[in-house]
Amino acid sequence: MHRRTDTRFLFCFTLGILAFLVSFAVNETCAEEGTIVCRGERVSISATLLTNGTYGNPVPNQQIEFFEQTYNTFLGCAQTNPSGIAAIQWIIPTDQPLGISVLNATFRGNQSLALSPSCQWAFITILSHTTISVRVAKDTLAPDDVLTLTATILNDGGMVLPNAYLAVFWNAVRLKTGITDSSGQVSFAINCNSSWGQLGVNQIKVVHERDLCNFTEASEAFFNISIQQLPSNLLLVNPPQNPIELNGSIQSCILLETDGQASSGVPLEVLLDGTLLAYITTNSSGIASLHTDIDSTFSLGPHGLAVRYPGTSRYAPSLLSVEINIVSPSFVKVILPELMIAGTQADIRVEVKDLLGRPLSGASLSLHDLTTGQAIRQPILPDTVLVPIGLQITGKEGPRSFVLNILDSDYLLNRTYTFEGVVWVRPEFKFVYTEIMGYAYPGQEFLVELHLGDFEHDYANTTVNVHTDNTTEFTVLTNLTGVFWIRFVAPKASCLLELLFTYCGSPSEYRLATSMPYTVIVTQKMPVSMTLYDYQMIPPLQQIHVRLVLRALNGSLLAYVAVNFEWLSSRGCVLSGPGGIAEFYLLFPTYAGCFNLSYWIETSRFLFFSAGYTIITLNFLDISSIQGAGILGFMISAGLSILVVSIPVARRRYLLN
Repeated sequence: MHRRTDTRFLFCFTLGILAFLVSFAVNETCAEEGTIVCRGERVSISATLLTNGTYGNPVPNQQIEFFEQTYNTFLGCAQTNPSGIAAIQWIIPTDQPLGISVLNATFRGNQSLALSPSCQWAFITILSHTTISVRVAKDTLAPDDVLTLTATILNDGGMVLPNAYLAVFWNAVRLKTGITDSSGQVSFAINCNSSWGQLGVNQIKVVHERDLCNFTEASEAFFNISIQQLPSNLLLVNPPQNPIELNGSIQSCILLETDGQASSGVPLEVLLDGTLLAYITTNSSGIASLHTDIDSTFSLGPHGLAVRYPGTSRYAPSLLSVEINIVSPSFVKVILPELMIAGTQADIRVEVKDLLGRPLSGASLSLHDLTTGQAIRQPILPDTVLVPIGLQITGKEGPRSFVLNILDSDYLLNRTYTFEGVVWVRPEFKFVYTEIMGYAYPGQEFLVELHLGDFEHDYANTTVNVHTDNTTEFTVLTNLTGVFWIRFVAPKASCLLELLFTYCGSPSEYRLATSMPYTVIVTQKMPVSMTLYDYQMIPPLQQIHVRLVLRALNGSLLAYVAVNFEWLSSRGCVLSGPGGIAEFYLLFPTYAGCFNLSYWIETSRFLFFSAGYTIITLNFLDISSIQGAGILGFMISAGLSILVVSIPVARRRYLLN
């Protein structure tokens, strides 16, 4: 409760103008009207004494008397100052009657100065101070509650004021008005709605405006109220099962309480990981039933399931969160290649998915060979259910077990699978020795020596079938090291001799069948192979000695065959000697580098044209040795080395001395 206190003001009351006329004209006094004051306030009253009318000269040192004329009360007197102004201070009594009061300023004249008497009147309105007291039934409210208050207004004498007009404000919003009864009281009931007020502390003001009819001054009183939403609460009546398998459902009941009471018919939001999933509504008992099918909307793993009451202007929102884990059995299908062969890579495909056939993104597969201990890990690519795994097959042939683990997916009910596979070996034939290189002279006898085995074993005492020209067939037996040899005689006429070596395999030993064809061209005219045998430098002669071997592809060494060559832009010709050796004596270049030796033989009745080349690389030392600077260079280098070692030793001895 607050009492309005007006600052006391200086009321300047001009008592008119006293005019001095030589002919004793009538003097005049004038006053200001419309001034409003309150009882108990100090009022300054002044009058100005002038001669010769309104624009006359001020008259000093004259006495002016002041009266409250309505009730004939002498207020005081004062002398005019050099400006002709006389002033007094009047404290309005608290028992002064309210309403319009007439003030009188009187000048009784001065015959010595030829000043005639004069007086002037002014009107003031006297009001009573008022005080408002407020009694609030409840100062903490919720939206839609009713603010109930009773205001009492008293005058400055402590008397109640009936028929007084009061208004209630929040900020600049007028909430309600009323008129006091005979006891000076008025009651207000104001609904707390969204048109005014805000959550938190609000200041309310009760105002009484100035009333000139009942002569009461304005006053106001302040008080605070707190507006707060009522609490709400969501309770889990029966928790959902956790974890929950795909194709299952979440079933639970949620109780909504607002201000401690069950609320019926209220829609609640169901959110999955923050996204609105559905709406449920409370029944007459305030309970809402939640039923959600675990379908493709849910991924495997943890999820945040929440039920939210959005609240109203009266009730605060509420949130109930539950974490659930979605799990699923995994479905795995292993697709093995037709054969898993030791020493090769087996391309295994694994189809893996959850109960709804979806890929297990983010997981990986680990394949473990229990026989060899080998393991390989393969991530599962996004949006794919078929995972390729390339497993290098090592170890022994035969049946073996594999274990497949699904990693990085803790929400699968089954993550380990075992399967069986059979590892085979593929034998192969390898040439050990042959006298020919795919060519034979008509009627030529030649030897072929081969080996049968795999990457770990030699196939001893094993039968090999040999076919010639797709007609003749015979068998041979390998020795203890898996080697066998056969001597053939080429046909008398030129032709293609087709040889086929086959092994039928052994399922009991997990060995696959294998074969190797070998074609021999029987002809009288042979291609020639020319290969570098060796070369050396001969410094005294400044020559390079090069030897080539000439061999026909039927295995014969070619003697007395003319071999042409080109070296350093010059050409020459030599004859091959016994053993098929052709020798070249080449001039030494004058500078270091890589040099090309080209050679060829011309076609003849029994030989095809054949050519080849060899790159001979010579460095600076090679050139220097040929030119005779090799020994000198070595001596200079040795001397410099001795000098570099001797200098630190000599300097150390000098410092010690």
